[in-house]
Amino acid sequence: MRILVNATNLRIGGGVQRAVEFVRASVAYDRDHEYHYALSDVVARNLAGVADLHGQRILIAEASPARPLAGRGTIRALHGLEEQVRPDVVFSIFGPTYTRFRSPHLMGFAVPWVTHPNPHAWRSLRSPLTRAWYRAWILRAVHSTRRADRWVLETAVAADGLARALGVDRDHCHVVPNVCGEHYFRAARDGVEADGRLAKARASDFDLLVFSAWYPHKRLELVPRVAAELRRRDPSRRYRFFLTIDAASAPWARIRREARARGVAAEVVNLGPIPVADGPGLYQAADALFLPTVLESFTASYLEAMCMKRPIVTTDLPFAREVCGDAALCFPPDDVAAAAAAITHLASEERLAQELVRKGSRRLEDFPGPREIYGMIVDLLEATARVSPGPQNGAPRV
Repeated sequence: MRILVNATNLRIGGGVQRAVEFVRASVAYDRDHEYHYALSDVVARNLAGVADLHGQRILIAEASPARPLAGRGTIRALHGLEEQVRPDVVFSIFGPTYTRFRSPHLMGFAVPWVTHPNPHAWRSLRSPLTRAWYRAWILRAVHSTRRADRWVLETAVAADGLARALGVDRDHCHVVPNVCGEHYFRAARDGVEADGRLAKARASDFDLLVFSAWYPHKRLELVPRVAAELRRRDPSRRYRFFLTIDAASAPWARIRREARARGVAAEVVNLGPIPVADGPGLYQAADALFLPTVLESFTASYLEAMCMKRPIVTTDLPFAREVCGDAALCFPPDDVAAAAAAITHLASEERLAQELVRKGSRRLEDFPGPREIYGMIVDLLEATARVSPGPQNGAPRV
């Protein structure tokens, strides 16, 4: 079976990691399928040291198809590659894809704003203009996402929500959970060198990894406020937060200004975007994972922390409870004092940290491993190719 893998629209965050893991798995766990890859330049760079695609037919796109003007060239190139390859099925790692394929199409989807938004997330959008832009973007995403034949999501809640949003049969929305990459399991088994950028000046320092791209609902702007509250509560210990967002971005400029204004600039450090292969070393160097997010489909960061035996401090919302179970310290959304209290409790109670790590290891066992997840996706691709589905919602293929 010929499979065209499309990841041209993925440029930041968990989508890039998931694309890298699937491509790696398609090379490592070959099931006699013929793969062709259309990748963003970001995904292609992150595959370095993870998967060898030498000799494979690859399209590398510098512009996302989501871009109204620059993306047109990418869409034309995608259609040209599809015409050359004539795949039995196309697999878009995550949608929206902003184009339609002639071949049967399985689309991954992990946009919680479409499937299960909540009031906390909407409150993270501070201006009426931003909220209006998001509503327009959601409508565009729904329109583009309909251009598939089957969809694969990471939780049942998301699958239920997408079926409602698209008005399609729930049986066409399949659930395959996320997982951390194989390189995390390998690092946990064989060991990995701790990232030197988190080297401690004092043994009592407590370092929190904030491993996330920036989006409004991630609530990374809370970090300087939490850092200041930690200094007030526990001045005897230095708490440091290590972010991983674009250092040239406006969000980082805002976070940095806030950190300076609160006198915690030295405790709020931005490492910039991290290559996928370097993730395990960051966890190895950190004391805990901190994620104040208020909306997720499924973040692999939770499972990565569990795999690397690091405790988790995150928001007390259903998506976090569903993934973490009792293997995390949770605080109410946007509650700076409660977040700081959870962190100081964790830093001062070694037995608590060890118990969370043990629970995390057990929780990780409840999820399928990378090879099993790859097999589940391939089974869905084979099924999508076999059924030769008709177009959704009466829309013709174009």
